[in-house]
Amino acid sequence: MKGVDMDIRTGILCDTVEPLVISSLDELQRYNVRDLRPKVRTRPPFISMCTPEGFQVKEVHNRFMEGNVEKVDTEKAFREWSALYRLASRYGRVVMMQGDSTCPDMVFKANAGYVDPYSDLAIMSNMVHESRRKETPLFKKWLEERYRVEYLPDTVRWEGGGDTIEDTNRPITWCGYGQRSEWAALPHVSRLLRQPVIALKLVSKLYHLDTCFIVLPGGFVLYCPAAFDAEGQAMIEWMFDSDHRIAVTLEEALTFVCNALAFGRYILFPAGAEFIASRVERCGFVPRFTPMKEMYKSGGSNACCGLKH
Repeated sequence: MKGVDMDIRTGILCDTVEPLVISSLDELQRYNVRDLRPKVRTRPPFISMCTPEGFQVKEVHNRFMEGNVEKVDTEKAFREWSALYRLASRYGRVVMMQGDSTCPDMVFKANAGYVDPYSDLAIMSNMVHESRRKETPLFKKWLEERYRVEYLPDTVRWEGGGDTIEDTNRPITWCGYGQRSEWAALPHVSRLLRQPVIALKLVSKLYHLDTCFIVLPGGFVLYCPAAFDAEGQAMIEWMFDSDHRIAVTLEEALTFVCNALAFGRYILFPAGAEFIASRVERCGFVPRFTPMKEMYKSGGSNACCGLKH
């Protein structure tokens, strides 16, 4: 990281220097990113969702899909998605995008890309599976109508909001790698966002960062320590005070409890994760639950369905 020039007050990297990808506790402490001041958003936060046209498990991309090919009850899945949409609309703004029946996983819009909360920038994903890359032209058109869109090299795999999470308390970005997204993508993300990226290696069955980690308002984090290697666990522990870390076991995380949507103090969890209620209530949050049983069959849940803006 030699030569990195960063404004310690804002976390903004100067244009003339290399990107900053932090992958160890030593680097975190050296750059003191824990003390970066929050940025000011230029627009109110909202999410966009994509209707579940043609949603079905067509092939196996993850362990949750195993044994579920062509077994999704599509009518029930649409009711589940509609209930999530109504609940999200009650607590925040939701923008709708029409799905395409030829793209059965398009409902998981978080993987479309990543929208910078502080500018007009959106970064397009380069998804791993060919069937999901068919979604790219549709998401590209939708994003280009609203944002200045940038792209990673075609050979670099990176799955957008599934592996890229804003730290709502500091101007840094958390990125998962090792399962779907590649390490090689992270310098590009840091360069485009002009802020540090903290790299977390994923080592469990949880294949995206948003299935095992969510930063909550007020300096809290809900996460599954077993989903990360020792270095990743150490970095999370250093960045968040012990009384602001809400940890779950791997077994609990497999309910998609970390794949939640947060709207201020309201957190939208999938049904089946009610065990988390008392833990988040102690931290001042209000949990809400909605069934997502059919979405589980494809390895997705609440946060997978919403692209954050």
